[in-house]
Amino acid sequence: MTLVVSWVRTTKKGAQEVLIASDSRLSGGGVLDCSPKIIELPRSDAIMAFSGETYFAYPMLLQVSEAINAYRPLRERVIDYNPMRAHIMSILNNMVGLYQNVIKGLDTPEAGFILAGYSWFNKEFCIDQIYFDQKIQKFIHRPSKRGIGNFGKVSFSGDWSQIAYKRLLKLLQERHGVSCVGKDSNFEKFFHMEPLEVLRDCLRETGEYDSIGGAPQIASVSQHMNSRQTAVYWPNKENGVPHLGGRPIFRNEYIDYWILDPDTLDKSHQVLPTK
Repeated sequence: MTLVVSWVRTTKKGAQEVLIASDSRLSGGGVLDCSPKIIELPRSDAIMAFSGETYFAYPMLLQVSEAINAYRPLRERVIDYNPMRAHIMSILNNMVGLYQNVIKGLDTPEAGFILAGYSWFNKEFCIDQIYFDQKIQKFIHRPSKRGIGNFGKVSFSGDWSQIAYKRLLKLLQERHGVSCVGKDSNFEKFFHMEPLEVLRDCLRETGEYDSIGGAPQIASVSQHMNSRQTAVYWPNKENGVPHLGGRPIFRNEYIDYWILDPDTLDKSHQVLPTK
């Protein structure tokens, strides 16, 4: 299973971006803690992550990416985020009709997605949680609108989502007071990296038998409608190595992405060895 969180972040200079962060664990007969769960869609102004059973969710995620890449108006962002989302929903629900179960109990997809990006038409960041409705046997989407207090949009997906949401509320209350998370709160502050801090702490507490694990993986879309990944030192900057997409960067391998210190939340580039 998975813990995925998406939120709109505001920088100190007032710029905004939408991020998706996730754990990196896939489990079955064993555990693989370096599994990419977030992809940058071919159009560069949207990112998408999956949660749930990999056998169903992962091929659907890749087919969505291929469908966007196959049609120029989608690929080049001529079609805005909202009609793109409608196309994605059509792809997902048509794929449900292709599924044939051979094992009792696997007749419906245990899969969910978070889609996030920037709408040039509405000039706003969008976050949509996509989940399978058992009653109507279709994928439907639920847009994130206001979020928590005045902090902004945030959405969780996966079997740890309720735990993480409660931890985020507690973190915000500890830092800014109990009333800051209320619907009628007058406290004016936007999200920075608080949802990532919650994900980080959850991952540091998990063991080999938990449903989430590995390093955090992060992708974002900025207001100039470009997506990018951010690497993370894991388990920390002092004792860890950069992880990108959940995978450790191997010896003699170098990247030009920013690398995040998960504790200070500062970013730096990889230091190349001197000859």
